[in-house]
Amino acid sequence: MIVLKCKMCGGDLQVNADQNYGTCDSCGRTMTLPKVSDERRANLFNRANHFRRQNDFDKALSAYESILADDNLDAEAHWGVALCRYGIEYVEDPISHNRVPTCHRVQYESILSDLDYLAAIEHAPDGYSRSLYEEEAKTISEIQKGILAVSKNEAPFDVFICYKEATDGGSRTKDSVVAQNIYDQITQSGYRVFFARITLEDKIGKAYEPYIFSALNSARVMLVIGTSPEYFKAVWVKNEWSRYLALTKKDPGRLLIPCYRDFDPYELPEELSFLQAQDMGKVGFEQDLIRGIKKVLPKKRFQRYDHSYGSMDGLEDAPRELDEDARRELEKYREKIELYAETISAGHGHTVGLKSDGTVVAAWDVGHGHCKVGKWRNIVAISAGHEHTVGLKSDGTVVAVGDGGRCKVGKWHNIVAISAGHWHTVGLKSDGTVVAVGDGSYGYVQCEVDSWRNIVAISAGNEHTVGLKSDGTVVAVGDGSHGNDRCKVDSWRNIVAISAGNEHTVGLKSDGTVVAVGSDGYSQCDVGKWHDMMIYVNPIMLEAKRRRIEAEEYEAKRRRIEAEERRRIEAEEYEAKRRRIEAEAYAEAYAEAYEYEEERRRIEAEEYEAKRRRIEAEEYERAIERKKSGLNAELAKLNKEYAGLGLLSVLRKREINQRIEEIRRELSRL
Repeated sequence: MIVLKCKMCGGDLQVNADQNYGTCDSCGRTMTLPKVSDERRANLFNRANHFRRQNDFDKALSAYESILADDNLDAEAHWGVALCRYGIEYVEDPISHNRVPTCHRVQYESILSDLDYLAAIEHAPDGYSRSLYEEEAKTISEIQKGILAVSKNEAPFDVFICYKEATDGGSRTKDSVVAQNIYDQITQSGYRVFFARITLEDKIGKAYEPYIFSALNSARVMLVIGTSPEYFKAVWVKNEWSRYLALTKKDPGRLLIPCYRDFDPYELPEELSFLQAQDMGKVGFEQDLIRGIKKVLPKKRFQRYDHSYGSMDGLEDAPRELDEDARRELEKYREKIELYAETISAGHGHTVGLKSDGTVVAAWDVGHGHCKVGKWRNIVAISAGHEHTVGLKSDGTVVAVGDGGRCKVGKWHNIVAISAGHWHTVGLKSDGTVVAVGDGSYGYVQCEVDSWRNIVAISAGNEHTVGLKSDGTVVAVGDGSHGNDRCKVDSWRNIVAISAGNEHTVGLKSDGTVVAVGSDGYSQCDVGKWHDMMIYVNPIMLEAKRRRIEAEEYEAKRRRIEAEERRRIEAEEYEAKRRRIEAEAYAEAYAEAYEYEEERRRIEAEEYEAKRRRIEAEEYERAIERKKSGLNAELAKLNKEYAGLGLLSVLRKREINQRIEEIRRELSRL
């Protein structure tokens, strides 16, 4: 009997070398078992499972991979690699007291398509073991889906602070104090920071993984804080930074910064040794750190910006900083405002409203049809013009009702923003280009936007169109007759929002002030003293963007999986073809070799037979010669004896003559 440790609770299991599954007496779970023919292999699996139960998934992964290096067909080792990749820990359910899986390393890719899980299925020793793997993987997949469902609703973070919160005795570490000081500094600079003590304080009683997963995948910068080498290697600290390190390898735009103090940087974990580390004991450390972060992250304007329209890199810093309480109150206020941003629109003589279910309502229609929006669905933005209404759908297409060519938007796609002017309609595409349609003499000049690039926002006026570029400058086209300079925006800089009126254009600057050009007959351009203006974004547009991104990511993932599957099938077909060719070549070579061997044996047999016959003939000839020689010798002897006999030896002479005659006959026959 061999002793294995339960991979779920660590209890002892007495197993036979040929046993494929068993039940733990401690936790009652039936589980698959590895192929263990001796104590050495059992100890390897016990060591790997111990690391995984301790949530040290990197060490466990290394241990499982060392087993696979010896035997790549071991299903249990492949399964162990999959469990480490998804950070699976088995905890006791307080109600049922069963050991159930929890996921500490969520992936976007389902475990059901994981290559090591598929290898475990392929190499499972029997059908029941395979069913255990499949059942467990389905459970983990459902847990993963739940985590992803929660995480996708979380707002993105700019910076993730990774540190050890408490000592083994439960008291706060020095690292947590240092980390909070850094958190305060970065937050004051306008960035959204994931800091476990504060970010998760309202998540007590909930699983933390969805929020950690969301923060890890959205943050562009991770700071790993540590005042001792041991804290860098703490299980949960390493779990976070190792996951983020893997993300940086896929996305070079991410930055991981180890921040150390009170020890030599050469004592940092080997995986972090190639990164540029920051010494927290150095004077001016915080300033250097924030300056480095600003090189990676776009500067913030009032802590909110709709990235679906592009980036605002290069704009000026805010004129003043807000304390934490004031910032939180401002965020709450803006969130209330955002719920209503771009959900209503007033046209020339009608009003349009966007409902929460993606449908649209409209008021006052004098027969032009611009309020016939009752059948619209999946709308994420609306804009009311002179005698027409435009709606942006969640799939990036556009619908319109009303009079004239300004409604010819049926072929538009990949649109992220719309604006209905007096006689024309403008759409912003996801690649930063702009499209426009218009009516007759009133809708041509203001539609000449084909050459525009890097546009992040648009606004359609009466007879002009304005576009905001990603560098904070503004472009405009339209009618400039009668001395109207509503399109003279070339000198504008650091603009973050625009709006085109009837005969004037307004721009909001990054410092909260406002500029305007155009007709000032009603003092509509008298905005020089305005300040502390704020910008906000439409969360519906953000949701539409999120859905498009998810769809694109899903499609990319689907294509990647299809490509991998296609490559796998091609590899299998190639391997099968190679083996078939090798088998045919072997069979042909074997047949040729067999024929050659048969021919060789036939020739050897013929040569042997000929040689045998030749030898036998030679032996026969030699035997004849020997016999002749013997007979001649006997004949000579008899002649000699006959010559010596006297006259009285008649009887002996007769015998000799008879023998001589016999010898002569024998010689003549030979």
